[in-house]
Amino acid sequence: MANAFTSLETAALVGQLGQLETDLTKGQFQLASRKLENTASLRKIRADIARIKTELRRREIAEGLSKATYEAAAKPVALSGGANEAANLFAKLG
Repeated sequence: MANAFTSLETAALVGQLGQLETDLTKGQFQLASRKLENTASLRKIRADIARIKTELRRREIAEGLSKATYEAAAKPVALSGGANEAANLFAKLG
C-alpha cells in the first residue's frame, strides 16, 4: 500500500518527522493537562511517525546507509522545528 510519504523527498520527510515528534510531545502534555479534545489525534500522529520512519529506513537500505542515518539528522530539527535546518542537515549527510 503506497502512502503520501513515498512521494516526498528525504529532506522533507526528515523535517516532517521532526515536526510530528514535536506535535506528539505537545499533544501528550495537553492530554496530561486534560486540554486535548481529540485523543485520536495522538494515535494518528504516532502512525504517521511510524510511516515516515519506515520510509526513511527503506531508503537507507536502498542506498546502503547505516541504520538511523536520517533519524540522527531529524533530532536537532525536533528541537528547533525548522524545515530549512532539516534540509541543511540532510545536505551535510551527502
